[in-house]
Amino acid sequence: MRITIPKRQCKRRSKRLRVFLRATLTTYRGEQQPVRVRDISEGGILVEAAQSPGVGERITLSCSGHQLEGTVIWYRGSWSGIAFERPLRPAVWRDFAARVLRVGAPREYRRDLDIEHDRQIEVTPRIIRMRPLR
Repeated sequence: MRITIPKRQCKRRSKRLRVFLRATLTTYRGEQQPVRVRDISEGGILVEAAQSPGVGERITLSCSGHQLEGTVIWYRGSWSGIAFERPLRPAVWRDFAARVLRVGAPREYRRDLDIEHDRQIEVTPRIIRMRPLR
């Protein structure tokens, strides 16, 4: 007997790149503010701003020499999700892919460490505060 289990539907349809870039967000009223770009996909971008624009607001984002137009589809605190008016062109996608934030290291990064026989340490949670956007 063969049972087929359907794959869960995923909200995100395209690959996301984790980045940490500075950009300028301009509303269609002409208001500008600096933002931090946290991740990007072919269809949208996640930004962190001192003051989030409202849902439905059309914006232009100037980032790494590119002008990206979109609409704010959600915000929570200082985080905003922006859907692009049209998908990124392949050349623009490759440019952002070259700026991916690399986190972590491969397991064999330090071959001189013998993890099996290393003493264990206790790690406690920390609060990390980020500087405000200027």
